[in-house]
Amino acid sequence: TYDLNMGLRFQPGVTWVNTKQRRIASNNDAPIFSINHTTGLYNFGKADYNYNLTEAGIYKRFWLASWGKMDFTLKGGVQWNKVPFPMLIMPAANLSYIMEDNTFNLIDNMEFLNDRYVSLMYSWDLNGKILNRIPLLKKLKWREYIGCNVLWGTLSSKNNPFLERNVNDSRLLYFPGNWRDGQFVYQSRVMDKKVPYVEVMVGIHNIFKIFHIEYVRRLNYLRAGTQKWGIRGMFRLTF
Repeated sequence: TYDLNMGLRFQPGVTWVNTKQRRIASNNDAPIFSINHTTGLYNFGKADYNYNLTEAGIYKRFWLASWGKMDFTLKGGVQWNKVPFPMLIMPAANLSYIMEDNTFNLIDNMEFLNDRYVSLMYSWDLNGKILNRIPLLKKLKWREYIGCNVLWGTLSSKNNPFLERNVNDSRLLYFPGNWRDGQFVYQSRVMDKKVPYVEVMVGIHNIFKIFHIEYVRRLNYLRAGTQKWGIRGMFRLTF
């Protein structure tokens, strides 16, 4: 495949620290508005597929005085063409025990395949509002953290290989899976457009000034072999 990508990013009020190789945002308070489009170049060279993917996102931080801060990241996207599953929209799944921002912690790789999606990632750093009221814990200077990740997605009929009308469509591919006891079990599935995927997090950061640990719980789309909960951690310095 060959593709062309163009994007716009608008971040009013941001300040930058410039280095020789790159520039780094010095504050996370400025909102971020972004839009990005990727188009496949059909029949250019040896490309076999044309496709058009449009994604947009908004990020904003809200300060709550002594109650800390809240971060919201809203994203959405559409795959406009009929494409095989490798070119559908796959959720940003984090398969590691190390935390990664703006990813889903308990979604398996390629578990959901969509051509339309909206995701909301929310986090609230309470800045010790509760733990500072507990005498012994107050000396440790731990900070509470809660969050919620939500994904809504759907697969239009033109990209759904499970529909009878698409059974013999050579442009679509079978979804990935594996054989179990003589039967093929699909690893990927089509989301119910009326039911979003939801996972919630509760954690503590500023442990020894550098550790962040959280408990993650998956609330729905449970089936055999699905990870219902997990512990995630990372090194993070917060000033």
